[in-house]
Amino acid sequence: MLKKFCFKRLLNIPEFVEVIGDVAIVDVGAQILDYENHIYKPLVDNLQTSIVGFEPVDEARDKYSQDDDKCKVFPYVVGDGRNVTFYETNNSALSSVFKPNIELRQRFVGGHNMYGIKSTQEVTTKRLDDIAELNYCDFLKLDTQGGEVAVVNGAKKLLKDVLVIHTEAFFIPFYEGMPLWADLDPIIRGQGFELVDLFPLGRRLTSFGANTDKFVETNLSQPSRLVWGDFCYIKEPKYLSHMPSEKILKAALIMHFLYQKFEFSAQLLDIHDKKYGTDYLAQYFEE
Repeated sequence: MLKKFCFKRLLNIPEFVEVIGDVAIVDVGAQILDYENHIYKPLVDNLQTSIVGFEPVDEARDKYSQDDDKCKVFPYVVGDGRNVTFYETNNSALSSVFKPNIELRQRFVGGHNMYGIKSTQEVTTKRLDDIAELNYCDFLKLDTQGGEVAVVNGAKKLLKDVLVIHTEAFFIPFYEGMPLWADLDPIIRGQGFELVDLFPLGRRLTSFGANTDKFVETNLSQPSRLVWGDFCYIKEPKYLSHMPSEKILKAALIMHFLYQKFEFSAQLLDIHDKKYGTDYLAQYFEE
């Protein structure tokens, strides 16, 4: 019978659970979407967690607080400390510190009104490194419609403690002047992370100059233009292997429960066993 990877036995060992403690989650752009759960929900379902969220749209922030009273959600626009204009859009999940690129958006079918500007506000962004409510972070999730570069640049101290980053990034500028994934990737790598996987979630039906409102989507014409995706980064092994016991174990748990990257979890447990004299890798296998 083939072996499979499972944390069931390890999570029944009191010493293992005690070492892990809470998995600290920081969620920048903490809206609850109707069509999907938060990426970190499996951590919440299986482990002890603490969540600090940031959501500047009042209605969305209130909804998160009502649905999860264990999460602290703050109204800050997170960035690099600069003064910016915050554009709240008709679909609040698309709000950004960058103005929607309406001209470009017209090349895509449907959804045009969602990017309409509902209101604007001049704000001073908050750096994660300057926020007193943040003590540490294991898992950092970013979904700011183009603001990710500024968030990372304002979190260089916090990132020393972060194990995994899950971030959205765009391939084409749906917002005017926004950084794209090609701009974000080297900045994250420069903070000691490496790319694990890409999830190309955002494909849209597009055209080259046609009247897209009259273009009917059929089974022969499915969305094919890659607009955005989600990306998973993990701390480089040369840094991760020198981190404390609980950090190595948390990284193994995150890769298992969120991404089903079982070989990552197994290798991290092996690193922990060799460094701390434990026998966790053998107990990760289940007949």
